[in-house]
Amino acid sequence: MSAFAPLAALLLAAAAPAPSVALLPLEPLGTGFEQAVEMQGAVRVSLAALEGLRVLDEDATRRALDEEPALGACAEPQCLARVAQLLGVDFVVTGVVGGLGGFRSLVLKRSDRLGKVVATVNEALSDEWRQQVPGLVRAAMESVPRAPAPALALQAPEAPRRPEWR
Repeated sequence: MSAFAPLAALLLAAAAPAPSVALLPLEPLGTGFEQAVEMQGAVRVSLAALEGLRVLDEDATRRALDEEPALGACAEPQCLARVAQLLGVDFVVTGVVGGLGGFRSLVLKRSDRLGKVVATVNEALSDEWRQQVPGLVRAAMESVPRAPAPALALQAPEAPRRPEWR
């Protein structure tokens, strides 16, 4: 093994792109559409706050899904895989905002490029739900490898100078 192998691995890791994620519209279930949209905004802000993760712009997601409207409300693995492919992302986050009487809940699911659900979080929400959403998003994205921080500029040590003979 070369002495430069660890350095090469570090440089390759630093060059790796940040994992990407698309957030699909959250589905309201027993709650109003407006509340689902408001909660979706909070989930998007929380995703964007995670370092080393690229979040696909909401308008880009909407335009892509407008091309294939049937994909907008999909939950099947092959459908989620098609969404990831169409959007060019590593992960797709879907969710349901539930409500029954005074009870509210949020379910978030993260699927990989193959449409396999790799993380699910489900929590009852209090009136202070805005404070709960960032923790739920972190839990849903917990095992995603983040892009490393920008690498420091590394310089190879100077070669030893030969003594000058006079």
